[in-house]
Amino acid sequence: MNVLQMADFSAEQIGCFGASMMQVTKELISRGHNSYILLPARKWWLKDFEAVGMKPIILPNCQYPMRLSYIIALNRIIRDNNISLAHTHFGSLHPWSVSLLKLFAIRRIPLVVHWRGGPARPNYAKARLGSLWYRIIDRYAVSAHIANSSLIYNQMLDLKIANPRKLLCLHNGIDTEHFSPDRTDSLRHELGIPEEAFVVLHVRNFRDAVDFDLVIEAQYSLSNRSPKQIYFIYVGDGPKRGYVESKLNSYRGTTSVFTGIRHDVERFYATADLVVSSYEPWCGESINNSVYESLAMGKPIVGVNTGALNSLFSEDDGVLAVRPEPDAFTDAILEVMRNWSKWETSARIVGRKHILESYSVEAWAAYCVDVYEYIAVNTKNNNVSQHMQKRIC
Repeated sequence: MNVLQMADFSAEQIGCFGASMMQVTKELISRGHNSYILLPARKWWLKDFEAVGMKPIILPNCQYPMRLSYIIALNRIIRDNNISLAHTHFGSLHPWSVSLLKLFAIRRIPLVVHWRGGPARPNYAKARLGSLWYRIIDRYAVSAHIANSSLIYNQMLDLKIANPRKLLCLHNGIDTEHFSPDRTDSLRHELGIPEEAFVVLHVRNFRDAVDFDLVIEAQYSLSNRSPKQIYFIYVGDGPKRGYVESKLNSYRGTTSVFTGIRHDVERFYATADLVVSSYEPWCGESINNSVYESLAMGKPIVGVNTGALNSLFSEDDGVLAVRPEPDAFTDAILEVMRNWSKWETSARIVGRKHILESYSVEAWAAYCVDVYEYIAVNTKNNNVSQHMQKRIC
């Protein structure tokens, strides 16, 4: 089996996603398969993927593949490399173009579509149109639609976007050796943070979809209510960064560090006492990679209880999920500060164990290749979910 991964990703996505992709390549090769990755150009990180056996295929401008010339080129690539299955990651344009390929090209292959949540946005007109499009795809080949949170999975079911018999839920795995509580390389001295200060970490791109006001207002409230000095570290970049910095600068008493995109994010987890998980009101979700990375590092988390966070993790894991309100967030952070040893112990022992058992890159890769193998062999079988019941989500 020759598997084509369609996944162009940026520097801030290297962590969980990059580790997952490399591990699935190792798993494919160990089972006697080949792994290819389609890219618009060579990337600086590509050498690491080639080192584990992944074979790159360069197709310029393949980030936005809607032209007929792209479909023709992709069809040639699939034919020439004898590709037997494609897995598209990130965004909507890759799935649409591959579905066009499946509709019009001579060679039709099974497709795994990895949705992060876009189809589940509560726009019912788009949802109905998307549902019709997916049903057309499903007529021609087995598609396993993979979401990265149980909330998105349930929304896709409720909106009837995907055929429920072909819908799976699967999150990227975590490199639990790289993200480990044993890391002690704190950045406090480098960042000028006193050892006695309490450090809250927020790891997320500054996207419009994220409710940064929730974190900002909680930070300001903490500066007034806590006798202890509190530093907030923001790792990431994006269109809302200027807004967040400007608003925090207008609040006297808040102390913030903005780092931009960093490739050594694990050192920031090692530096932090607590991690805040961001909240996206459009889908009610507060699950993102930082949740899994934090618990792998043994760091307690404060997040929102309206999404999948509550169903996947509990206080026993070191996760305190509360209403998406600044006062509730403030109270939760103060609770963790008052009983930090208890929360840190829960995250370091129970939370870390939870990650190791269900969310490691090894578990993700083994299940992902199981999905590939089943779909490749059973392209006529329309009930993928019945046979692939396990969900790492």
